[in-house]
Amino acid sequence: MNRKMKLLLAAAVSIAATGMAQEIIPGSTGFTSPYIDGDLAGQQGWGDVLNSGTNAFNVTDAAGTGYVDTVSTVLSTNGNYAYLDSTALGSAAGDEWDGVMDFTISTTTNAIDHSDFFRIGLSTVNTNGLGNNADDIALRVRSQSNGGLYVRTYGGGASVDLLEVDKTALGWDPAATNQVTDDLRLSWKLRETTVADTYTLVCSLENLTTPYTNTSAGVSMVCSNAYASSGLYTLMGRENQAFIGTNQVDEINITIDNLSIIKSTAQPVKLYPTPVSVDAGNAVVDLSWPDVAEALTYTVSRSDTIDGVYGTLI
Repeated sequence: MNRKMKLLLAAAVSIAATGMAQEIIPGSTGFTSPYIDGDLAGQQGWGDVLNSGTNAFNVTDAAGTGYVDTVSTVLSTNGNYAYLDSTALGSAAGDEWDGVMDFTISTTTNAIDHSDFFRIGLSTVNTNGLGNNADDIALRVRSQSNGGLYVRTYGGGASVDLLEVDKTALGWDPAATNQVTDDLRLSWKLRETTVADTYTLVCSLENLTTPYTNTSAGVSMVCSNAYASSGLYTLMGRENQAFIGTNQVDEINITIDNLSIIKSTAQPVKLYPTPVSVDAGNAVVDLSWPDVAEALTYTVSRSDTIDGVYGTLI
């Protein structure tokens, strides 16, 4: 029996899109004037996160192209984070955060580690970097020893891989001394759902130099403290895992050419594809999938051929 099963997510709670969009980080001009060259902290509302190293990012060429990087900063054993106080924008069910970051990654050696080296996201506090607890919602960029990259998040204390991208798609090969990636773009949409303590997240990674796009499935995360908060800080930083090996000399660096985060309120429900597991038996196929936050029903369809017409089973 050669049949392909397809899962369709159906009805959902409806919320009227009557909210407004507010810029946390306007990205149209990158890090140009009124930024000036030097430490990002102390400019345009950015500050150093307590209990992490200072000078997380330097602004470079603000009078020209304008970007921030970690190349000329000193990595702390506690990591280095900067934050914006975005708490006044509030946080409530139906709110969404849309982010876009244009960046490159570079390394000072041809041998890299599995390193969870960069994180960006939201937190109830500005006193620590982004961790694995109920206060934080973070996208985590992690290198692989083979030159590939993971983008992951944490929810309810469990790691969730969103994307895996190989070195060819990134346009680099550190082992062959090509130690800078192509221009990349990470985009994401984070939603505070109407389900208690629950957020959904979907992201994509593009290579802007050589056409390539990888889009994740949607994932649900439980972050109870963040959900209960009336407002959240915006944080980004480099983890001490950016050190390569034990010599604490070689590092993985990030250069951010453009960063935009837009927060919108009272947005309608959006349902994203979710991974489906198939267990084939004797004339039986068992399907399973994670719960999709805010979905009311699921529709399962079947076709006798891969490209055929699907008929509804359930």
